[in-house]
Amino acid sequence: MKKKSARAKTKLSAKDRVKGLEACSNAIREKFNIPCYDQLIRKWQRTRNPPFPAPDKDKVYHLEECFEWVQKYIIPDRSGETAMADLGKLALEADYRSRIAKNEREQMELKALQGQLIDRMTALRSAQAAFRSHHAFVRQALEKHSPIARRDKLADLGVAKKTVAAFHAWDVADAQKTIDEIEASLAEESKNGG
Repeated sequence: MKKKSARAKTKLSAKDRVKGLEACSNAIREKFNIPCYDQLIRKWQRTRNPPFPAPDKDKVYHLEECFEWVQKYIIPDRSGETAMADLGKLALEADYRSRIAKNEREQMELKALQGQLIDRMTALRSAQAAFRSHHAFVRQALEKHSPIARRDKLADLGVAKKTVAAFHAWDVADAQKTIDEIEASLAEESKNGG
């Protein structure tokens, strides 16, 4: 058998009396199943006509008077408030759903853009790697094969060694100049994102 705790709520009847605003608001909340708290009762006492029943000199409220007042002046008002509150709640829920849907769309768009950015970065890296490989090949060809091949061809044609050596020195310098121009152009293109 379970024991009831000392704090278990007891049902109050209209004939009961309670001390203090908190006890009064709790009784109203239980009886009518409406939001009720100390500040609300104070507001009713200040702004309603007739005002919410005042306590006696010991701050004791007579629940019968309080319940009758709430039944007469608050419950009829609540029917209209409830309908408006329900409409407000529906509008708020619709607004939240709209915001959630918008947020989800934006997240999907962001993920798509991130995917595109990753694809572009991968393509750029691949292009840069291919370009570096091609550049190394061209550089090697310009530095070694062309000047050497021309020097050897001139020697095979019987051109004087001194002339071949002078032409070869000029040819290597010209090839280096061409390589330097290509590298400067590539560096500039790299800075511009190309």
